[in-house]
Amino acid sequence: MRTQYWVGMRFAMPLKLRRTRVALFPVCCFVLLLSGCGAARPGRFEAFAAAGTTYTKARSEFLRQSLEFYVDRDSLELRRQHAATNLSVADRQQLLNAQDKIVLDRAKIIADLEHHGDVLREYFTALAQLSSSKGVAGAESAASQLATEIGKLSASLGASSIGGAPIGAVLNRASGFAVGAFRNRALARHLEASAATINRELWLEEEALRLITEEMIADQTALRNEYRRTAVAVPFRSDAPLPAEWEKARRADLLAEAGIARARAAQDAARELRLAYEALCKDANEAANVTDLRSAVALLSRYVSDVAGAQAQKP
Repeated sequence: MRTQYWVGMRFAMPLKLRRTRVALFPVCCFVLLLSGCGAARPGRFEAFAAAGTTYTKARSEFLRQSLEFYVDRDSLELRRQHAATNLSVADRQQLLNAQDKIVLDRAKIIADLEHHGDVLREYFTALAQLSSSKGVAGAESAASQLATEIGKLSASLGASSIGGAPIGAVLNRASGFAVGAFRNRALARHLEASAATINRELWLEEEALRLITEEMIADQTALRNEYRRTAVAVPFRSDAPLPAEWEKARRADLLAEAGIARARAAQDAARELRLAYEALCKDANEAANVTDLRSAVALLSRYVSDVAGAQAQKP
């Protein structure tokens, strides 16, 4: 018996066969849906790892710049105290030694954060390899070892304080989350064992960048105000001819003012890094947070580049 025939100019099939296919359609859709749920799409983790790697490089430059602003602000305050107070030679030496120690303590925190970022960057690479459909040999072991290594850093980093605020206090706000179902068993094993550790480190990372950002904005503002006073305002109010570099000094001053608030790009990028990691661990098909991370990292990269350019513009 023929199972198909023509009705007018349209192709049709027997009613019984049509009902069978209609009944099978939602079943097929359901099967396809299940096959996508919990599937660790390599592109997601690889995109996250790429953005995370760019983040660690940009934040490394940000940390270096923050330390330079910190030292310059401290030197500015020392200059003011030197000029305003009648200190003895011994008193001045004691003051300088005390401030040097404070600056060196900050340099140590920055160095710890640099190391934290280096291990994070290696972890992102191992995580991308672990989630890859190509099944990179040794990726699970490498990711687990790096998670253990970075977990050990939280003891010293969490105990450090920036601006009088302990970085580790943020862990009181950190909450656990359930890891999603992954078809990649090696990835599932790793996340079950290490996701909480990495998430804790990302909370510390975010808090450290937040505290440094707040101080960096204050340091930049103080330095900018002094620079404007001495290089722009005072010469302009004077009856003497303006210095040859006055226009360049004014340009550097205004560009610095326009860019100060954008330092928050660092803490924004650190927050998006944590949110993207959490989203991927919960649901491998989540893409929005990785997109937000890319955008935040791009802003951070642009900011550190602009700061470097503005510093170069100063006469």
